[in-house]
Amino acid sequence: MQIPEILAPAGDFQAFVAAVENGADAVYIGGKVLSARAFAGNFDEDEMAKAVEYAHLRGVRVYVTVNILVDNSEITDAVSYVKTLYDLGVDGLIIQDLGLAFVIHQVLPRMNLHGSTQMIIHNGEGARFIQEMDFKRVVLARELSLEDIAQINKETSLEMEIFVHGALCISYSGQCLMSSLIGGRSGNRGKCAQPCRMTYTLVDEKGQPATDEKIGDHLLSPRDLNTLEILPEICQTGVRSLKLEGRMKRPEYVATVVRIYREALDRYKDDPEHFEVNTQELKELTQIFNRDFTHGYLLGHSGRDLMSYQRPNNRGTRIGRIDEIQNQGQMATIKLDEGIRIGDGLEIWVTKGGRQGFVVDQIISNGRSLRSAAPGEKVSINITGQPRVGDRVFKTHDVKLIETAQNSYLYPQKLIGVKFHLTAHLGKPIHILATDEEGYQGRFTSEYIVEKAMKRPADEESVKKQLNRLGGTAFYLKELLLDLDEGVMLPASELNNARRHVIDLIKQQKLERYAYPPVPNREVMDKFHQLIPAKKESRIRKSELSVRVGSLEGAKAAVEAGADRIYLSGENFQSQPKLTMEQMKDIAQYSRQKGCEVVFALPSIFHPQERSAMYRMIERVGSLPINAMLVNNMGGIQALKESGWDRRIYTDLGLNVFNDFSIDVLREKGIDLITLSLELNFAQIEKMNLGPGKIECLVHGSLPMMINQYCALGSILGGKEGTKACSRPCQGKSFGLKDRMNLIFPVEVDQFCRMHLYNPKELSMLAHADKFLQLGIDSLRIEAKRYSPSAVLQVTQIYRQVIDAASSHLMQHLDLENLEKTLAKMTNAGFTKGHYYRGVI
Repeated sequence: MQIPEILAPAGDFQAFVAAVENGADAVYIGGKVLSARAFAGNFDEDEMAKAVEYAHLRGVRVYVTVNILVDNSEITDAVSYVKTLYDLGVDGLIIQDLGLAFVIHQVLPRMNLHGSTQMIIHNGEGARFIQEMDFKRVVLARELSLEDIAQINKETSLEMEIFVHGALCISYSGQCLMSSLIGGRSGNRGKCAQPCRMTYTLVDEKGQPATDEKIGDHLLSPRDLNTLEILPEICQTGVRSLKLEGRMKRPEYVATVVRIYREALDRYKDDPEHFEVNTQELKELTQIFNRDFTHGYLLGHSGRDLMSYQRPNNRGTRIGRIDEIQNQGQMATIKLDEGIRIGDGLEIWVTKGGRQGFVVDQIISNGRSLRSAAPGEKVSINITGQPRVGDRVFKTHDVKLIETAQNSYLYPQKLIGVKFHLTAHLGKPIHILATDEEGYQGRFTSEYIVEKAMKRPADEESVKKQLNRLGGTAFYLKELLLDLDEGVMLPASELNNARRHVIDLIKQQKLERYAYPPVPNREVMDKFHQLIPAKKESRIRKSELSVRVGSLEGAKAAVEAGADRIYLSGENFQSQPKLTMEQMKDIAQYSRQKGCEVVFALPSIFHPQERSAMYRMIERVGSLPINAMLVNNMGGIQALKESGWDRRIYTDLGLNVFNDFSIDVLREKGIDLITLSLELNFAQIEKMNLGPGKIECLVHGSLPMMINQYCALGSILGGKEGTKACSRPCQGKSFGLKDRMNLIFPVEVDQFCRMHLYNPKELSMLAHADKFLQLGIDSLRIEAKRYSPSAVLQVTQIYRQVIDAASSHLMQHLDLENLEKTLAKMTNAGFTKGHYYRGVI
């Protein structure tokens, strides 16, 4: 039976020690750069070296997150940083950026690479794609079920890692641009501002509340993941690593969660047939941090049960309700559901005014002051604010639990026992053999020749005193064997020198087992520079115009208006009529006659249980006169290759192409057209070497912000809860999420019941179309899937006019102001220039 590792988070060195001391098999940490938790404490080079040594001496692995999109200007420093990590012997790098992964494999092929959850690997095809790039492990998307995970495990030899505890992202990771587009803080750069934890109102197409039900205002805020009770089912899927979220959490959280999962997993290993979780473990997990708990998607799509609609932060544990207010509002009587102590932190959920927090400094029962009180007791405690009778009281800080956690890392106990065997005979050198618990040995023979003692001869106590001076190391004296002549003198300096020598030898051996083969820095940088083209290719060329449409009439309108390429979407939004195969055939034939290329866009996501439908879709599209496929993830590329697709393949925004090397990777995979990341700005694009193939940029339309397995419409309006099915309120209707600034984010639901969230402000780069041409961009795209046919016609005509004028250097003759006013009439929330001028770096 394979037991997976427990992989713990650490945002600083204290949390790192807490993870190791409480039983983690591996710890993942981030450096000061290139980490997707930019606001964690993180580790500089010295701290990283200290952490790696601390872990490796104790048999614990260390993975480093290098899991953001990397700009061309950062690649050189990134290679140097990775070389440092290689020399430190870190056990693996968690990578998002395809280009960076490619470079690392070329210059340091022995470095272990793990595919980040930001890569959105959610099917066997995606796993095989990165396996071909020599990744060793994949961190699977959080949206997968146990059945999905088991299926992927059968289809690849990659190690699989899944999240089992902690905060959940509402969006598929790596596909969320919400924080980026709203405030410029990109999740793909480790700076997510978590707008999903803010308040929203579900509204209909008129902007009015879509329901009277009072479920809470945090409509995009998930509960925290907790899988302790289903560990056996998880282990049976074949996963190799159980990942605990929490690099932004304090050391006490890390200590508590790791300890509980360690103990539970060890029980399962010892007796899998009788595995149980005790109540105390669940209480402690709840106490240390929770937004309520969920199994996520592991047992299926739970709908409303996934969400923490009322509160986006820690709830603590409920200790009861206020029965009586006393002493002019300074004391309250509560019958306790849970025990409390002096020093605990409590929070009252008041009827009006939100929450009021305070520390317990008085507990009174029957006129006596207590240090603690047990469940069931009726006590009076100090309070703050103006609560009322009936208000609920929660414990958010348990002083005893915190003290236990702190003791585990402030006074580390995970030391390595060493057996010393010392021999000292008159007229001969001192000889010491030290052996640790794993059998590693260190030997030392002194230059000093043993003499007869004049005053204080050596004995077991004096020798032990010197050899036991191991404070500050990872070792302790476990056993001492002495072979001494009577009355010998053993100077303390000689014993200290011997101790240090043998311990250093053992330490060196233990660390060497994690070391990679040495590679000179110059060799690494020479290999890297060979990957960079000698000069940038000139790419001033005429741009094509692409339009994504959602209907037969919209497609024909785009063709009539002068589109060079149209994208037909395999994702059918329920608010729109479905595009049938006959209609697609009609569009393909009509477009071909007009000289317009037709491309079919595969759905952005397909889980293992949707594979058969996906391959049928590929087969059917293959029977049509369609020139190419547009794919949004690595699994889509692999699926087309494995299905025998022999026409062109284009890649969409989901591939997050952010640098030259990502372009190179996709070109090597046979991709004919590559869409650049929406988070690049003009200055970055200008410095890119785009190569010989086609490059596309979005210039107009509704910008996708999120793709969610969770659907707010189904959960709030459709009754989706637990195993209860959704009534599909999305069909033929439009909805949105209104934020606290009264901006409405359009919501669409596809045929797989996935929710797509769009930016209220549409992208418009009409006045800057010539800039794209100057940068050598081959194709400009309009996202018009949500547009009416008349809007498709008008927008396409305007961009056609501008692109043609820009190609002929006649932009100055256009009345751009009037054209922009025409476009502005088609949107309510106004326009944005996205990141083309501001960027995310």
